[in-house]
Amino acid sequence: MNSALLMTVFDPATRHLEVANAGMVQPYVYDGAGWKGMPVGGYPIGASVNSKYMAKTVTLAPGSMLVIVTDGIIESQNLLKEFFGFERLEAVLAELPHEASANQVADTIINAVRLHLEGQDPQDDMTVVIVKSVDL
Repeated sequence: MNSALLMTVFDPATRHLEVANAGMVQPYVYDGAGWKGMPVGGYPIGASVNSKYMAKTVTLAPGSMLVIVTDGIIESQNLLKEFFGFERLEAVLAELPHEASANQVADTIINAVRLHLEGQDPQDDMTVVIVKSVDL
């Protein structure tokens, strides 16, 4: 047995967000200029006794966002058995307005996957987590 886990720690004073990943989909970061995959990964927990995990740190300036999705988003299949996939997710992210709220980003991703499913029930969980850095 193994289990996937992605852990983040956010320090509001410095706006540093540290991410460690054990078998989850790599997160995406919006930095004001565009969306980029955050290259952090590792084997699922329990997959290997020799697993070592490294964390990556990114600074979330005001307006920056972190998007985390589960494989249920990426692996959702339409009636033709085509996966939603990374390309569709990245296209959805690229079309988002700069000022989109965290709720709007999550809703847009979920709605795009539901359209892709063409009326079918999801085959897996559809989890989306958004962290948006804002000035208070």
